[in-house]
Amino acid sequence: MGDKSTAIQVWFLRHGKTHFDYENSKYDDFIQMLCNGQSAPLAEDHGIDFKSLPKQVDFVGYSPFTRAFETAELLRNKLHVKSMEELEFLHEVRFDWDVIREHEFISLAENRKDILERWYGGRNKAETFEDSLVRVRAIESFISKQPGKTIILLTHGWLLRLLEIYFVQGKHTDITIHDILEVEPVPLGHSIKATVARVELQGDFAGSDTRN
Repeated sequence: MGDKSTAIQVWFLRHGKTHFDYENSKYDDFIQMLCNGQSAPLAEDHGIDFKSLPKQVDFVGYSPFTRAFETAELLRNKLHVKSMEELEFLHEVRFDWDVIREHEFISLAENRKDILERWYGGRNKAETFEDSLVRVRAIESFISKQPGKTIILLTHGWLLRLLEIYFVQGKHTDITIHDILEVEPVPLGHSIKATVARVELQGDFAGSDTRN
């Protein structure tokens, strides 16, 4: 067990609810939200689980998407947040418009596996799985260099699958499609928690300790 004084507690929070119904949407609406939903705002009934989050937060980082920023603003109103910053690498996985075609589409529940397999298998050219993994490593490096001990990072559902495997399960290499498919989606407004080791100032490697 590492020195607790050097550990950083991180909550990876999925933004709150929007007015879009992912589970009951027509293809045109679904693909628009999937590929071009950056400006979708939070719903008034946002469903953020504040009880699972720390009351004192050293840093909140949020995706550049509108719903993530608006979630961060709600956190600032409810919690004691020392600082906040938009972080580009927390954006949702970018998907091609043809990652799922209209004739294939039934529902998110029915087609989630198809989308995940195409992302993992390199058919999603807008952002390959390896591209996403590079972002996850950048997130790890960023966290490990933060001076505070309590961090909330606001991101999105597809990326959270990979964040859970990497930070919570502690699997950094040889991630399989089975690993990806086995992760349960994080509900809107809910979070997963991990512990990341702080890197020494003179060090070059950002290691992590994913024990809760």
